[in-house]
Amino acid sequence: MARLLFVFVVFWAYSIVGFGASFEEVYRKELEKAGLTDKVDICTSAIEKMDENLWNKNNCEDVMKKAEEIRKNVLERFLSILEKEMKSRMKKAKKLDVPVEVYGYRLNERMFYIVGISKIDTGRYDVFKVKTVPKAGITRYCTVPEGYFFFVPAGSQSIQMTVFLADRNYIQQLENFVRSFKTDKVPSGDLYRIDIEIDSVSIKPVQVNVENKKGRYIYRLNMPVVVTSAYAIYDYVDVKKDFSPVKEGYTCRSSHISLDSPPDGIYLEITVEEGNHIMDRSIRVY
Repeated sequence: MARLLFVFVVFWAYSIVGFGASFEEVYRKELEKAGLTDKVDICTSAIEKMDENLWNKNNCEDVMKKAEEIRKNVLERFLSILEKEMKSRMKKAKKLDVPVEVYGYRLNERMFYIVGISKIDTGRYDVFKVKTVPKAGITRYCTVPEGYFFFVPAGSQSIQMTVFLADRNYIQQLENFVRSFKTDKVPSGDLYRIDIEIDSVSIKPVQVNVENKKGRYIYRLNMPVVVTSAYAIYDYVDVKKDFSPVKEGYTCRSSHISLDSPPDGIYLEITVEEGNHIMDRSIRVY
């Protein structure tokens, strides 16, 4: 029965995404070609009824494995349509000339860049994709009132970075397309690109400056914003205080924090790749 429950979760994980009729029509046709339509219906009934005898009698474990593989293949077909079309559109993206600032940092043995782009209406546009050559690992970003800041691992001293933007409504249409696949026609819309060359940027160690102002303790990181996360911690009372957003409704965090009393430590969180694993790691900076 445990195996039956496991297959139920795996199989329906693909269904609950909300694929539309076109996807299901193709999927059912592929099941029919494989002679699995009736078998899948019986095994689906066994899952719904939690009928282990019906499940075993119809060899449902093997049936559902085959059905799962067919579903994956159909999904890959639809996704390949999207990928091919979007690659073509990215090549035709309209180039934007906007102010760009690049800051380089070292945190222990790790180096990274903070890249800021401004004069962008973040209420209207969102980041569609970020490309780096050579590949710089996981790139994260956050918003400020007039632009974006990006966290870019510095795997190389010289990086060609391209930020693709799109209207938020267009991105929503693309997300709905992937959720439903009611048609194989990819929604139309414009993409914009910002080309950034990261080269000969000085690398500074991450530092924290401390100021006592009118009884308040202010801890200030030497960076424009915090793209990821930063916090102060009081070990003796097990309290953690996050750096606040730069402004309500935006995701970048302020590079400073004001506290009533000195904390036991200040930590900066960064995204790292170790082997095949991607994780957020908190590193003490003060």
